[in-house]
Amino acid sequence: MKNITTHIIIVLFIFLSIFLMYNKNTHAASLYKDPTEIFQYYENSINNHDIYNYIELFARPIQEEMLNYCKFSEEKDFFIEDKIKIISYDLNKDYYDYSLSLQYNETLFYDVELEITYNQTSRETCRLIPGYNKTLFSFVKENNQWKIYCISDRNEQDRGNMSLTCPSATVIYFTKPDNLAHWNVTTKNLPWNDYLKNVLHEEWYISLYNNSSYAFASSMASKMYAWYYTIHPKWNFSPYYACMKDNSQDQNYLYSSYNSLSQFYKTAIDNALSTISNQAMTTSNGTLFEVHYDADSHLAHTGYMCASECYTKAQDGCTAFEILSYYYSYSPYNSGQIQIGTY
Repeated sequence: MKNITTHIIIVLFIFLSIFLMYNKNTHAASLYKDPTEIFQYYENSINNHDIYNYIELFARPIQEEMLNYCKFSEEKDFFIEDKIKIISYDLNKDYYDYSLSLQYNETLFYDVELEITYNQTSRETCRLIPGYNKTLFSFVKENNQWKIYCISDRNEQDRGNMSLTCPSATVIYFTKPDNLAHWNVTTKNLPWNDYLKNVLHEEWYISLYNNSSYAFASSMASKMYAWYYTIHPKWNFSPYYACMKDNSQDQNYLYSSYNSLSQFYKTAIDNALSTISNQAMTTSNGTLFEVHYDADSHLAHTGYMCASECYTKAQDGCTAFEILSYYYSYSPYNSGQIQIGTY
């Protein structure tokens, strides 16, 4: 009996040792407190197509979305990358994300150069660039551990965000059950105006669109937000590979939003989009810049427009240009005076 007990203890000890060793290797990335140490695990998990170790490198809200992807779609389609190689990375001390700073006490941003080989994929994705890529990694500190929150495209940053031509479509990643059920895919290339029509009612007070300054300023903010991130896809990594999401991390989109409105409010949206149809808000040099807005109160030149104060300023007689200039001129995202003109 004693020998049997000894053998059981030995077997349990071996099992526990193997478990701890596996657990250490599997979850090692989550133990690091320097975000740069995550880069190697990011590279390895993609090159080995190791979905669940890859997911662990990300912040909790992103992990949940990735796990939901695995429930909705086949795991074999999770990775679009075949192989990647991290060439270099540098801390970006100038970039700032106000919305992330509200959610997390500590954030860091790294400019990362990647070399990527892509798989053939049957699902719709945003612009893929085989070979050399510039990206921006956004890290957040979660439970005293650094995690990846977002990886954004920066390939055209050095030459003025491409030519100033409005996109004809944009790629959206769906998180909302209604959108997933309607489209039956996680990612969809949506026609430009159809996307905006189904965003404005979700993001702004359409009932206030009788005020032309408010209608112009708010619809312009949504248009330029989408335009910038269509040129620089915000979620440019697996399993997303999308310009934007359909939720409050970007602009809320619901496929049925526009059609659910009465004709009166449909006309209000149509008129707003028609007014800005050939208009763009740019830097003084005529290039795009990041446009942000939310429900919080913001001071002048912060780069974030307050949705409610936008209407208050319009009621006080400010023009749309004055409202937009108040927030976006001389901001962290645009060092000079904005301009609004035709393209």
